[in-house]
Amino acid sequence: MHRLFMFLALLVALDAPAATPDLVQHAHGRAGISLDGAWARIIDPFENGYYDYRWRPKENGYFIARKAETPADLVEYNFDTAR
Repeated sequence: MHRLFMFLALLVALDAPAATPDLVQHAHGRAGISLDGAWARIIDPFENGYYDYRWRPKENGYFIARKAETPADLVEYNFDTAR
């Protein structure tokens, strides 16, 4: 019984450091970015605007927020006219 208790205590002691999260220290002294203001967002649940047919990130995906320069440009989404 003593060996079982010692084994369980050892397991708990070894697992304890892994259970504690890494905390950010001195958060008020770090540089920050304000997220106030208007946001442009798009819902792309199937990631059609991010990956190409070979599952590599596209160079001209939705996230670039390009604008059509001519009517012939194939720009699929316009953040300026979106709701």
